[in-house]
Amino acid sequence: MNSKSTFALLFITFACANLASAQEVGSLEEAQKAARKLNMALPVLAGAPISVEADLDKPCLVKGDGRGVMIVPDRNFTAAALANLGATITPVGQLWMLRVGIARDGRISPVEELRSVTVTDSDKDRDVQLYLLGARKNAQGAAELVLFAKSEKPLLVTSLAGDSAGTQSLPLEITGSRTGEDTATLVIHLIGGQRAELSLMKSE
Repeated sequence: MNSKSTFALLFITFACANLASAQEVGSLEEAQKAARKLNMALPVLAGAPISVEADLDKPCLVKGDGRGVMIVPDRNFTAAALANLGATITPVGQLWMLRVGIARDGRISPVEELRSVTVTDSDKDRDVQLYLLGARKNAQGAAELVLFAKSEKPLLVTSLAGDSAGTQSLPLEITGSRTGEDTATLVIHLIGGQRAELSLMKSE
């Protein structure tokens, strides 16, 4: 299979979530295929603030309507790692977004601040945004999720809170809910009973 048809297959698989409308959780097999294709296209991240060893067997994918989000855990991220957080950032995983972005103060993050991975879908190049996720305890001892985009400084830091969603089968899982015509809330569920919420907006 040539590279164009490979990436065309990827985007049939990873035609991910329109979180501002109906959402559908992809099968584990679909998510694994998308995670492997994206990581194959990922260049070496020289100078990245944290190193994530992606567990390509355990991604979680939400799909539908050509927009989407997928989360891939770090191979060493466990409930025990979450319970033993310190001031040093513990790698949590990768967060991939297609035609949707993180909103801050009611505005979508500028593309120049983001880390994009370009892949070819038929005759079109598509940019998929990659965020590296870590967790730590802040100076007050509270657990927080740290998101890195292109800069060595965090794009966003958000608090972790207790998660009453119940048991989960994967180290990281995602759900979403609509908050407006073009906005949504993404919930990241971390194994060990914690969760983080991110604000999202549609992008083109």
